[in-house]
Amino acid sequence: MSGSLELTTNVPLPPGPSGLPLVGSLFEVTRRGIIPVMEECQARYGDVFLLKVAGLKLVVVAHPEGVERVLRGNRDNYVKGSIYDNLRQIAGEGLATVEGPSWRTRRKQLQPLFQNQRTLGAVGRLGTLVDETLEGWAKEVRDGDEVDLFEAFSPLTLRVISELVCGVELADSRRLIGAFRDALENLVGRGNVERNIPLSIPTPGNVRAKRALATLDAMVYAEIDRAMAAGERRGDDLLGLLLTAKDDAGQPLTRREVRDELVTMLLAGHETVALTLVWAFERLGAHPEVLRALREEVDRVLVEGRPLDAAALHELQYTRRVVQEVLRVRSPAWIVARTCVADDEVCGFRVPAGATVLMTQHLLHHHPTYWREPERFDPERFLPEASRGRNEYAYFPFSKGPRMCIGSHLGMVEATVAIALMTRRLSFEPVGLEPVGFNALNALHPSPPLRMRLRWRR
Repeated sequence: MSGSLELTTNVPLPPGPSGLPLVGSLFEVTRRGIIPVMEECQARYGDVFLLKVAGLKLVVVAHPEGVERVLRGNRDNYVKGSIYDNLRQIAGEGLATVEGPSWRTRRKQLQPLFQNQRTLGAVGRLGTLVDETLEGWAKEVRDGDEVDLFEAFSPLTLRVISELVCGVELADSRRLIGAFRDALENLVGRGNVERNIPLSIPTPGNVRAKRALATLDAMVYAEIDRAMAAGERRGDDLLGLLLTAKDDAGQPLTRREVRDELVTMLLAGHETVALTLVWAFERLGAHPEVLRALREEVDRVLVEGRPLDAAALHELQYTRRVVQEVLRVRSPAWIVARTCVADDEVCGFRVPAGATVLMTQHLLHHHPTYWREPERFDPERFLPEASRGRNEYAYFPFSKGPRMCIGSHLGMVEATVAIALMTRRLSFEPVGLEPVGFNALNALHPSPPLRMRLRWRR
């Protein structure tokens, strides 16, 4: 195994709470949430610590050198193991969960869809989709109405990924979004760190999950069958590429393999960007000075009659920094998990074979060693001069290494365009004075769901 170590017993395990017999810290995690427990452990034990939860050994790493060791330096020793099994019940063996040669083949096949030039060439169409969304809101939402931000943004981000990448036309996007939500809440949301009841047992949560999976399958397979019935398709979108691709044995992909990749892309491509927009407008509502600076740039760059294209996007530098700072303080992808294959040493501690390593963006993105005043929302910290010398593994909203999110550039462009065009026409005001909490599920959601008051700009 490349980079693995012959470890001796004098390499200590990471420190951590002992917890209760058998269940460890399960009750604490269930009662308080995984992030507060991790924050408390980091303050007490340091940047690498061990949590025992219901028989699982969770080695939490909140140090850039440790993240680099796992995701790049000794990456062959860390796999996406059973910790992803709940997600596999939804996405199957798609790009996010598949391992080994199959992953390398599929990544190479899909990479052309996410080339930077292709994404920049779609900026104009992306802007049109945002403008059409705003026109729809103008007909339905009055000035001062309260809206659920995630419900408002999800149809837009799903439309972007389905049209610009996947090449599918969804007749009922809200139905698909609801199915994703129910599947995630009842499978992944009930806890990757808990012992889950098998899906075959008809608990209320399992019934909802199975119904959601049936809806997902029906809608996605309908798109696949429609494309296959239409005959020859070019490989210029995801569905066309998958229908013409070959597996490692030179055989066409199965219907199930095509389904898994579509579900993976539709899920990952809409949820994280929608949540980025949710947290962006939550932060802008709490920081009017940032909103003013953002609008000044947008009004200067997007003057009347100028098309939104790659050149205009390049000038929206402050807007981009706002997105980067949102992804620091409230990264939707709040954790990266791997299973250790053979004993390893990370930051001076032994990681035993079979342990689950959790590298948490949330802890590292708020680490005072790498971020001055980490709780302060400050887009200027991403100016080139402010970023110089910062460890690159202190910031990884799209993960790092070879398995870094394939759509990271598209996600940044999409969020930048959407925020620019939306702030030109509206703002969202906080409904109350209480701070917004979060719920660390498969992604970082506001808790409770975030409602804000929409104000049209005069």
